[in-house]
Amino acid sequence: MPIRFIYSDQAEKFVRKNSDLISFEKVEDAVRLSLSKILRREQTTADIRKLKGEWKGHWRVRLGGIRVIFRYENGVPVITYITRIEFRGNIY
Repeated sequence: MPIRFIYSDQAEKFVRKNSDLISFEKVEDAVRLSLSKILRREQTTADIRKLKGEWKGHWRVRLGGIRVIFRYENGVPVITYITRIEFRGNIY
């Protein structure tokens, strides 16, 4: 089943502005891999984290110095929202 990715304005702007470091394809591949690990309840590494507090319900995947925050609905990642993309020191 294909996954539809929906980017927030901030996330889309970040990727376009930093196209030399990151691409939409790279983000989607990382999130797709993360989702497969999450749904199989596989032991996740430090690259994938379930967030708490104000980010409850979201997950974070690490791409080098860049962090991607995403969420999916209803336990099935048919539609996945890319909420925020930012450099490590600025994301939270």
